[in-house]
Amino acid sequence: MSTDEPIHDHERAEWLVDHGRVDEAVALARARVADEPYLGNLAWLADMLADNGRFDEAVAEWRRAIAGGVVGARGGLAALLARAGRIDEATAAFRAAVAEDEPSAQADLARHLARTGHAEEAEGIHRALVSAGDHAVVPDLVKLLAETGRRDDAVAVSRSVRHAGDVPLYPVGRVFEEHGLPDEAIGIYRAALAAGGTYLYGRLARLLYQQGRLDETIQVLRDATDDLDQRADAWRALGRLLVIEGRDEEFEAEAKRCAAVEDGFFLMHFAGGASRGRRHLAGTCGCARTPD
Repeated sequence: MSTDEPIHDHERAEWLVDHGRVDEAVALARARVADEPYLGNLAWLADMLADNGRFDEAVAEWRRAIAGGVVGARGGLAALLARAGRIDEATAAFRAAVAEDEPSAQADLARHLARTGHAEEAEGIHRALVSAGDHAVVPDLVKLLAETGRRDDAVAVSRSVRHAGDVPLYPVGRVFEEHGLPDEAIGIYRAALAAGGTYLYGRLARLLYQQGRLDETIQVLRDATDDLDQRADAWRALGRLLVIEGRDEEFEAEAKRCAAVEDGFFLMHFAGGASRGRRHLAGTCGCARTPD
C-alpha cells in the first residue's frame, strides 16, 4: 500500500475506484459485508458494482442477502431496480418487501408508485399509513395531492395533522411554497416554530417579506433574536431589513435593545446587517431584496 492510500474502508474503496482498481474496491467491500452483513454495507457494495457497470452482480448481492434473511434487502433490491429504470421488476420487489413487512416498505412502495404514474394506489397507501398514525409520510401525501392538482385536498390533509407533534412540517411547507400556497406555508412554518423548529425563523421571515407582510417579518426576526441558535443571524437580518425599508425609529430602538444584550456582543452582527442594507440601497451589494 502506498503512503497516499486511505486506510478506512469506504475512503480506500473510493480511492481504489478513482485509480481504476475496481476489482480491489469490490473485494474490500465484499469482505466488509462478510464481516458485517448490515443493510448499509450491502447498499455500499451493490451501488459500487452498479456504478461500475456490474449491475447483474449488484442484483445478485441483494438476492443473496434476501436468501440470507437480511431485513430490508428486498427494499434495497427494489430501489436498485428502480434507479435502473426496470420499473416492473422494481414494483414487484417493493410489493415483496411489503408482503414480508419490511421496515418502511409500504411508504417506499407508495413513493415508487407515485413516481411511476400510479397516483391513485399511492394515495391510498399513504392515507392508510396516516390514518394508522404514521405521520412521516404526510409530506409525501401532500406533495402527491398538490402535484395532481388537488391543492384543496393537500391543504385539508395538512391542517388535519399539523399539530400532531410528529409531522415533518418543513417539507410540507416547501410543497405549499412550490405550488403557490404561501399562506398555507406560513401557517405550517409558524406551527413548526411553536413546536421548537427554530431553524425556520429565517425561512418564515423570508416568505412573509416576499408576501409584503413587513411588520410580521420584523416581528419574526425580533423573536429570533431571543433564540440562542438563531440570534446572530437574526440580528444581522433585522439590521439589514430596517435599513432597506427606511424604518429609522425602529432601527434606533433595536440598536439600543441589541446593545443591552450580553454587553453589546451582537452589535457587530446588527451593524454588519445595516451596512449590507446600505450597500443594497446604493446598488453595490449584488444581493436579493430579502430579509436575510
